[in-house]
Amino acid sequence: MHQFINFIQRMQDLDKDLSQPNSIEATDDTVKVMTVHASKGLEFPIVIYLDMAKQFNKLDFQGQTVFDTDQGIGITLINSQNRLKYSTIQHSVISNRRKVATTSEEMRLLYVALTRAKQKLIMFGFTKKVEDTINTWDEVSPKTGVINEAIRLKANNFQDLVGISTLSDEDRETVSDKLYLNKHCNLRLNLVYPEVKDDLASKIIIPKKIPVEPSDLFKKTVKQLLDFNYRYQESVDTTAYQSVSEIKGLFADPDDENMAEDLLEDKSRYNLGSFAKPQFLTKTKKVTAAEVGSATHLVLQKIKLDKTPEIADFQDLIQQMVNEKLLTDELAEKIDCQSLANFYQSNLGQVIIEHHNDVSREFPCSILMPAQKLFKNSSKDYSINDKILVHGIIDGVIELDHGIIIFDYKTDHVTDQNFEELVSKYSGQVNLYAEAISVIKNKPVVGKYLYFLKISKAIDLQEK
Repeated sequence: MHQFINFIQRMQDLDKDLSQPNSIEATDDTVKVMTVHASKGLEFPIVIYLDMAKQFNKLDFQGQTVFDTDQGIGITLINSQNRLKYSTIQHSVISNRRKVATTSEEMRLLYVALTRAKQKLIMFGFTKKVEDTINTWDEVSPKTGVINEAIRLKANNFQDLVGISTLSDEDRETVSDKLYLNKHCNLRLNLVYPEVKDDLASKIIIPKKIPVEPSDLFKKTVKQLLDFNYRYQESVDTTAYQSVSEIKGLFADPDDENMAEDLLEDKSRYNLGSFAKPQFLTKTKKVTAAEVGSATHLVLQKIKLDKTPEIADFQDLIQQMVNEKLLTDELAEKIDCQSLANFYQSNLGQVIIEHHNDVSREFPCSILMPAQKLFKNSSKDYSINDKILVHGIIDGVIELDHGIIIFDYKTDHVTDQNFEELVSKYSGQVNLYAEAISVIKNKPVVGKYLYFLKISKAIDLQEK
């Protein structure tokens, strides 16, 4: 359709219309090629009819299901135990009716083709087995001079219809093994056999192979190709994508050269060390800490910030999300609304409320990092052009005129014993977010915060 519209537009631009086909006069020395349907009502001195052996279309009556406007639908039954198919009476009746209609239509088409010639009609057919074809014509030849319906239905193509009616044993006169005549009309059957070519393969002389000693240049070239080592093969084996969660420990302390060395298992990708369990193993009644964390982030993402939200606001939102099937009742019960309200009562929360129009939550970010920097502890030789795509989602971004503040809240269980460990664990993630958002927004990062909801405490990583 698109090409057709373009074609019409070009015709309009050129102010031209489709040209009329050149008319061909009857006296012109030309050959007209057309279908039988297109030849209706026309006559020509000489007519050549090609492909008389083309089989009739039998799809209308040989399918497992046949249709008829009067008889309805005929189906084929299948015996699954004996693995046999049976045609129902309805199927046989409709199939026979469709076959008669198809053969009758083909005969009318043949009549049109044979009555277009004024002086001479030439027909071309084809068969692989001449004797079998002629014997078929003899077997079904009419005995009374009239081709009845049963005989017509045995014809598979126009060639059979012509042969049955004009070249049966009663009408055929044999002149030679390649020429037959009709006794009653000027009809000749010429058999043309393809020429059998000599078997040239038996005459081909294959010369003996003469061993040739390869030159020194050839040996040297082959050795260079086989011994070639790609300098940056490590770049081929290295991942092109890393998530922030997998490499967060790498950027916790830029001065610590041993940081995240335990994550670098195959020296070409950072891994978390374990895969998430399949869904069919995690469908338990007990709600996991990870599920509670994801649900808490979702609530913080959807809460309105035009005013300082209180506990009741969070409770109403959670109930609404349960009604909308965004949360289950089990998850809703595990969300600590008090800790969420405390977050927005903190200094960081008040900054968010004050600049709520400039806040973006769940902000996706990506950055291309040099492989040499990402895998700086690896012994592999990376090209300076090798880049790794690092992708993550920042919990919150505040874009101010003078810079950007980012914050990331965590739902981990915090104690005095693991507090410093968690800060070190997540600071690398926030540092990487800061580097990515600074490149994306083209502004400096003036604030980086980790907020632990369980203890309602914010950590200013910019000062730390």
